[in-house]
Amino acid sequence: MIFLRELTKEDIPTINNWRQSRDLQDFFASPFRYINIETDEEWFNNYMKSRNTQVRLSICLKETNEIIGMASLVDIDRISRKAVYGGIMLGHVNNRMKGIGKEVTMLLLSHAFLDLNLHRVQGLWLLTNHASIKMGEACGFRREGVLRNAAYKNGEYVDLLLMAILRPEFDLIKNRDPQSPQKENNS
Repeated sequence: MIFLRELTKEDIPTINNWRQSRDLQDFFASPFRYINIETDEEWFNNYMKSRNTQVRLSICLKETNEIIGMASLVDIDRISRKAVYGGIMLGHVNNRMKGIGKEVTMLLLSHAFLDLNLHRVQGLWLLTNHASIKMGEACGFRREGVLRNAAYKNGEYVDLLLMAILRPEFDLIKNRDPQSPQKENNS
């Protein structure tokens, strides 16, 4: 259904268009901001200079190669072997609630643990984003704590949920899930 590839400069206009949607941005911990194309182009240029500490990927449909979203690992620390799950952005409503988020997260975790040799991946979820939290838990993330009033969104402070997954926990999930990316690669 989908595949991941590194973000390219050609993806930036599409991503910039998605960033203009308040509804889409409401799923993320950061507040809504208007972002012009030049800002996103500079963001991409900065990413290209810091690829050793970030992985930014386009989510594409296998049938058409069309970009339908993006996913990222950021703050990669090679000494402590950890990174921050930057989350998933699916640009169109019709691509949500179809299992794409879980598939992308499992591919991203597989890359983190099996390719980058990381030991821990952690992330922050809006405490009110129940569907995303449920998806993270289905991928093996465990709740570690709540950061009270940690983000400012839509005129109010909101709580964030800290969740993380360790490599041994991922291995257990991967071995249980017949649809896991690693199992597909070994068949």
